[in-house]
Amino acid sequence: MGGFDYSLNLYHPEKDKMPGAYEWWYFDGDLHNGYSFNVVFSCTNPTALRYAQALAKLAADPTIPYNALDYATMKVGLYDEKRVPIFYGELDLNADQVKIAPDRLDVWFGDKNHLTMRETGGLPEFVISAEIPDGKGKTAKADVVLTPMVPGVKIGRGSLIERDTPKGHLFHRWIVAVPNGHVKASFKVTDNEGKVIEVNESGYSYHDHNWGNHPLPATLEKWYWGRIAEGDMNLIYSKVYNLFPESEYPPFKPCIFVHGNDIVTSTEEIEFVEEKMITGAQELTYASEGRLVFLEGSGVKGEVKISNLNLVAEQLCYLRFAGDYRMDVETSIGRLKREGRTMFEYMDLAAAVRLRQKLAAQQQK
Repeated sequence: MGGFDYSLNLYHPEKDKMPGAYEWWYFDGDLHNGYSFNVVFSCTNPTALRYAQALAKLAADPTIPYNALDYATMKVGLYDEKRVPIFYGELDLNADQVKIAPDRLDVWFGDKNHLTMRETGGLPEFVISAEIPDGKGKTAKADVVLTPMVPGVKIGRGSLIERDTPKGHLFHRWIVAVPNGHVKASFKVTDNEGKVIEVNESGYSYHDHNWGNHPLPATLEKWYWGRIAEGDMNLIYSKVYNLFPESEYPPFKPCIFVHGNDIVTSTEEIEFVEEKMITGAQELTYASEGRLVFLEGSGVKGEVKISNLNLVAEQLCYLRFAGDYRMDVETSIGRLKREGRTMFEYMDLAAAVRLRQKLAAQQQK
């Protein structure tokens, strides 16, 4: 399977009883009609209030039993060509409603949301079916099949954090199982008046997988993450700030750049430069613009400018934007000079800690 160990994409139950442990599978796609989508199977949902409340209780009493599956959330989003949501819904579940096979990727969230990895003799396909409400009168049904164009990758260290501490070995791990793939997607959105929007399209897709054995805010400060997709070009980058001195554990800066069936680069030799800092939604302070700069050793020369960010979703300490990009880079396959639309997100985990402290104080009253 191209040298990538797809068993890394299976569930990791050994971490489940550890306080604050989490795991999620994230999928998104850009369709040929200009629409886009994202689907997330998460256990837990790190941006959810109930997860913050659970962490506050654990901080007050570490003996409280914890099971990551009790904080599972199913997310489905469908967006138009301007990245305006047509549908966005979240469905919370508990451990009794979640079934995960121990020896293969076969995940059930309730009886209508299913994720499986299907063997093909080559690179495996990922098959999703989902049906959730948005809580505002709409329901979405989705059927999605992702077919990888290139093998999965573990970029650089492959971990946001991986180190021994006085509290034991702590990790936040991240793999990209589908850096770039074909996708066939069918969505049916029905409102409470019976009006229906149907989308049946093909396009290009992406899938990553995260898991960790302790709460994200315990060792991480914040992160930026972005994805640029245009035709069969897919560029994913991130900068993850941790709470350790940089000399001890530098920020994790993964980047995977794929063009068709070619992996242009898979590297940590990048820098994301924050620009035009503002205090905006949720009273969070973040970069309203930025530059992705490719460093020597990345195999790419040049940079990508990110600007004109518009907020499309927010939850507690998490913000998701649609914006513009302008790229001018030299690569092994030639010069790429392009501009268009991009996805961008900001997660402020220090703000999550402040929220947890506030909740703990409220619980003590």
